[in-house]
Amino acid sequence: RANAPLNVIQNLLDVKQTFFPGKNIDWVKVLENLASEPHHWDEIFRFLVKCSTAKRLSAIGMKLWRDDITNTMRNMSLCNRTIYLAEIHSKLAFFEAEYQKLKEATSTLELAIWKAKINESRSIGHKAKRSRKQKTKRDESSFRHQCRVSCGADIIIENVLPFLLPVRDT
Repeated sequence: RANAPLNVIQNLLDVKQTFFPGKNIDWVKVLENLASEPHHWDEIFRFLVKCSTAKRLSAIGMKLWRDDITNTMRNMSLCNRTIYLAEIHSKLAFFEAEYQKLKEATSTLELAIWKAKINESRSIGHKAKRSRKQKTKRDESSFRHQCRVSCGADIIIENVLPFLLPVRDT
């Protein structure tokens, strides 16, 4: 039941993690049961919601989005805990999906920039009319690596990224 002090719950979770790391907690069941408990245990409810979402939250690579969800968990009213849980899970699902799309978009952008650098370098190389007819695999690998390092994708992506981020009404 929810009448255990917060530090006891934290100790139980620590023990579970230490001695039973492979065993999962059915957070849905725990939170559904706690949602119907008296509201004077709000601190414990918020703590358990935080514990239940920690792994999913840390997998979202955008600090701005993690902060948005954390602020919602901290500041949203607990008058209706079912609505509270639905809002948290809705935001998690939205940002997880958007983060996956963002990772794919930045990977595609990086590959395109890298390919453009390779093409540009080869074009310059052909203009200089190198006398080599064949390159060894090592030379080709080194050439590709150098193009990747010098293509500037990190700088371009950093400046393009804000335009790829979704706008969400909160």
